[in-house]
Amino acid sequence: MFTANVFPFLNTLSHSVFYLAQKNTMDNNWNYVSFDEEQFWHLCTPGDSSGILFWIKEDYIYGMNMVGVTAAKFKDEVEIFTFQLMSNHLHFVLRGSKENVISFYNDLIQRLRRYLLKQNRLFDIKNITFNVYNVKDLGYLRNLIAYVNRNGYLVNKSYTPFSYPWGANRYYFSNLGEMETKITLHKTPNRTKMEMFHTRDICFPDNYYLTNGYISPYCYCRIESGEKLFKDAHHYFSLVSRRVETFSDIARDIGDTITYTDEEMFVAVIHLIRKKYDKDNITALSKIEKIEVAKNMHFEYNASNKQISRILKLDVTAVNALFPIAIG
Repeated sequence: MFTANVFPFLNTLSHSVFYLAQKNTMDNNWNYVSFDEEQFWHLCTPGDSSGILFWIKEDYIYGMNMVGVTAAKFKDEVEIFTFQLMSNHLHFVLRGSKENVISFYNDLIQRLRRYLLKQNRLFDIKNITFNVYNVKDLGYLRNLIAYVNRNGYLVNKSYTPFSYPWGANRYYFSNLGEMETKITLHKTPNRTKMEMFHTRDICFPDNYYLTNGYISPYCYCRIESGEKLFKDAHHYFSLVSRRVETFSDIARDIGDTITYTDEEMFVAVIHLIRKKYDKDNITALSKIEKIEVAKNMHFEYNASNKQISRILKLDVTAVNALFPIAIG
């Protein structure tokens, strides 16, 4: 069993630093994970700035290897806490200086650009842009890790937050890293590595290995340190599965467009009406209150008109009048 405490203080540079201390009550050992507000970043690419980057499984496998290669090159400058590759955009939670984080991105995208050039698909990445956001507090960092780790699940309903294969999400609070098939890189012929990674200039650490055709994120992501940012596994799971309203805030900050299941949206609506109207039941809302909630669902949560109609029990014609659907 683990217990957790957070001790804030100011360092000599006058910015907040937190230490999350986790105590294993079985052996009384303490581990510390520092949070420095000037060192954690959310690096992402807007989905509307590029075409489809990863069409097929082979594209995603190259993408995973691309991340592993770049992680090896920047192993002393940038730490990856988690990431996900989506068909048309990327998400990373990183620790390091802003300068090094941007250098990491430039190297990563240059590798992807060369790969797409060989596929005669350079147009898909021609206009790609990126954003890098400083993470200001520990609570936001926890929510951000959960947000990134469930991004693929939100887009593709055939996955859970724990099964989407193209990122580090599957390794959080699981024993996958210990159980997956491992092929050590130093036993892989150089010619094979050149064909897989499209490079010859990387010296890989001894702990790097292949699984399912790509470098395992367990080799280079700070999974254990990321886990220690949470109180325990239950805390992490609750954020991944329940905190819809917090993810809405993150998505709005980065200009991301995400959708929620009816169950997730219902949880968010109940949270809203309890806070705003002190009511526990949607049927207790007046018509005016339902319209106000509908506006919140539409503008804050990207809810569709039909979803608003289903959850609030409003006539879809009335909802369409509130939020006209563009034609053409």
